[in-house]
Amino acid sequence: MHRRHILPTLAAAAVAVVAMPAPAKAAAPPGFALTGRQVLATGVQHLTYVRPNPRAVAHVAMVKKGAGVRLDSVVSSNRVAGPGGTLETTSSMCRRFRCIMAVNGDFATPGAGTPIGGAVGGEQPLRSIGGPHQQMTVETNGTMTSTRPRWSGSFEGNDLVDRRIHGVNVVRGVDQTVLYTNGFATSTQTDGSGAELLLRIVEPVGPIRLGQSTLVEMTGFRAGGNIAIPSRGAVLSAHGAGIPVLQQLWERSLTGGSRHLMLRVASDVDSRASVGASHVLVRAGRRWFASDGSAFADRRHPRTMSGVTRDGTTLLVTVDGRQAGHSLGMTLREATDFMLGLGAVEAVNHDGGGSSTFVMRGRVVNRPSDGRERAVTNSWVIVAGRGGSRPYAEALREGTPMAAEDDSAGDYVLGAPTQVDPVVPVAPVGPDPAVLGAGLATEQGGPSARVAAAALCLMAAAGVVYRVRLESVA
Repeated sequence: MHRRHILPTLAAAAVAVVAMPAPAKAAAPPGFALTGRQVLATGVQHLTYVRPNPRAVAHVAMVKKGAGVRLDSVVSSNRVAGPGGTLETTSSMCRRFRCIMAVNGDFATPGAGTPIGGAVGGEQPLRSIGGPHQQMTVETNGTMTSTRPRWSGSFEGNDLVDRRIHGVNVVRGVDQTVLYTNGFATSTQTDGSGAELLLRIVEPVGPIRLGQSTLVEMTGFRAGGNIAIPSRGAVLSAHGAGIPVLQQLWERSLTGGSRHLMLRVASDVDSRASVGASHVLVRAGRRWFASDGSAFADRRHPRTMSGVTRDGTTLLVTVDGRQAGHSLGMTLREATDFMLGLGAVEAVNHDGGGSSTFVMRGRVVNRPSDGRERAVTNSWVIVAGRGGSRPYAEALREGTPMAAEDDSAGDYVLGAPTQVDPVVPVAPVGPDPAVLGAGLATEQGGPSARVAAAALCLMAAAGVVYRVRLESVA
């Protein structure tokens, strides 16, 4: 190419570069400035907003629809009930499930440590919905809704007679029959005034799921209460009029009748996850909240909210509060304005105050008002992939803390902050190689596993950046 042709070409290229538009910036709600942005995975980012007067600092997780991640809920210590010691911090829940981001969820029942509202995680019914409490629910197709789902439950023998289940993993009332699963506690925690039927899950294998019929086998019956819940089963617990129903089914099974029952727990919303909330802030794109004049609503406090925009972007938000010079918090009216400013068409308010916690890859990045992280009942988590070889629901069935396997470990995209105030360190992608190597050596035990374990440990010692994909061979 002649020189006279090169110069015009370079000039044209320079003009083209200059003419390229700058990257789009996320819009800030009125009164707020965007002070920090971090991309943690494709379609997943953490935004920091600051309002100078009155001072407020908000952390926002934005997850684009179709980003290759899933939003689910996690209950503390894999149980919705039990003594106060079973409560768990949001960062611990995040680490157990290798989450990208997490925020705290529902309010706790005073003195009991149970979520006030309903709970669904991994499509598993963990606590049925009752009372005036609100909900935010994620459907199996990813759609979020603040409309309260309606649950129903039944069981039937080979006589095909439907018998009502009044609740799942809740306190058993007068003349009620309640289903207790392994996601409740180690036992039913009922008094001696009822009777309980012990069940083993036959088909499909795994936990009881919403909207799915489950074949179970009766394996025992006992008058009284507080029977242990089997790890791969459930318990029907009856009071009053429900006692003879369970007793007759059991006695019939002992005299040649079928030992099998069909359980069904259904919802009018095809739920994958659901977390309780105190107020609906936005519904169908309109302001839904109206103040009741309470100090809870009208004073500035730390807040946690969840919502969704018209294009399906998930919003998880915390606002720091009760800290002069850093952040005073928001009233619920201000929280509503903030969610509307983010484009929310559905939004709710979750547990706030000292419980408000924003976690990235297991690390707390906001400033909880207690000066430390508070243990809570459950949390929203954003995890990589749309499924895994051992999904969250199986962790609940096992009833012990377990990190869910990630089927997309090689798909994380870690982006540098474009604006920061301050820079928040981001945890390394994937599990620690030394820990992973030790696990391979002890759990698998084969020669190839030991070689892989040694290699990973050497990589850890050398500080080598790595990507690992684990595949089940079972």
